[in-house]
Amino acid sequence: MTARSLPSSDARQPPALGGLNPTVLGLEIRRLLRNRRTMIFALIAPSLFFLLFGLNKAYAHQSAGHSNVSAFILVSMALYGAVLATTAGGAILMLLSFAGGLFIPLSQYPHVLQTLAKFTPLYGLKQLVHAPLIGGSVDVVWAVNAVAWLVIFASGAVWRFRKDTARV
Repeated sequence: MTARSLPSSDARQPPALGGLNPTVLGLEIRRLLRNRRTMIFALIAPSLFFLLFGLNKAYAHQSAGHSNVSAFILVSMALYGAVLATTAGGAILMLLSFAGGLFIPLSQYPHVLQTLAKFTPLYGLKQLVHAPLIGGSVDVVWAVNAVAWLVIFASGAVWRFRKDTARV
């Protein structure tokens, strides 16, 4: 039995494109586009909701910050589609979207629900994507909310991944 020396870490070259494999990326995009659930719920449903609710003629002339209500609905539907496309949310994501005020303005909720909405995963994201439409400054609490939920979900994913790979 002979001992082999490993190449030094200084000689190792980083992979091209930082490790991004264009072939794998292309396969993954094709897989997502072939998935009917992804296409319907992440692309078609938010677009259809915007066409049904966002193109209301009254909303086009109703002011909301530096924009109109149609723009708010468009941004909300885009955020919902983006979050749905990157998660396996389903019905839970729909409930969190309502709870965070993504579909219905929080001003229409009772005071207790308005307070609880500030602790939901989509509240911070919703406020951040609507901030350019409202104008003014971005509240640090919105960013803290988004980052806190990112840490919670990422930690949960790491925990589940480790638990799953520990069986192998």
